[in-house]
Amino acid sequence: MPEIQFVHFEDVEPWSVLPQLHGQRRASVHLHVLERSDEPGRTRFSDKAPNERAEFALERGNWKLATAALQDMLEEDQFDARSMYYLGWVLLKQDRHDEAMEWFRKAMDFYNYQPACHYHLACIHAVKNEKEAALAQLKSALDLGFRTRRGIASTKQFESIKDEAEFRPLMRQEEANRERKKGRRR
Repeated sequence: MPEIQFVHFEDVEPWSVLPQLHGQRRASVHLHVLERSDEPGRTRFSDKAPNERAEFALERGNWKLATAALQDMLEEDQFDARSMYYLGWVLLKQDRHDEAMEWFRKAMDFYNYQPACHYHLACIHAVKNEKEAALAQLKSALDLGFRTRRGIASTKQFESIKDEAEFRPLMRQEEANRERKKGRRR
């Protein structure tokens, strides 16, 4: 791979500016380039504020980089519920279920994140084939008004509980949540 210097992530469009890197993940391209830049007046990526690094990584689907940035954010503010929630979500994306559960539970102490946290905990329990816990968490999420865009029946993590008798009423409850939301928008 050729040496590349003096490129800042705000200036890079790898598919047009850096055709020799075509095929690599966008976030890794940016990170690789940034860490090699020693141009005066430029900020290295690792020197950016944790929230900027987290936003950059989340937008590009770089879960490992997002994990590190979110952990840095939580070191600065241990009560940052938004970071707790997104750290759980990023860990879930990496199939690090036990760690994700811990962060979703911490974020649940803050009301705004409760429905989504219950939903993600239901996904984790379903993947682990813990059917009763999955159904209980899903019911809690729906009781708090949670709804998905495509419906819980399309959630691949729920394959282990779709045939359970308790699942069908939960599908109807989610549909009712969506209808209530539509009614409020009118």
